[in-house]
Amino acid sequence: MLVHVLGVRPWVSYAAVQFVANAVTFLLYKYWAFEARRHGSLRLQYVKQLVIFAGSLVLNTAIPSLLSYRLHVEPVLAFALSNVVVYLAWNYPGNRYWVFRR
Repeated sequence: MLVHVLGVRPWVSYAAVQFVANAVTFLLYKYWAFEARRHGSLRLQYVKQLVIFAGSLVLNTAIPSLLSYRLHVEPVLAFALSNVVVYLAWNYPGNRYWVFRR
């Protein structure tokens, strides 16, 4: 929507979406997915999660930018593909086994 409706440059859109998703996913992971509401320090977990987020931000900005600018993949498809790969290879394992480890 940011790219097609508002005319925002794709790389800006890729990065902006990550900041919103970070807050939402942290809460979902903490209180639902990993059932960690009673485990670990909220502050320490969030600091660790910010490390995971930093890696995700870089990867989910660089990969779709490379796909769309260099390989001419449609921006929405490039972003979707990147999110799947980064989630499975970086976000989920990092959050499950490092951030919300019991």
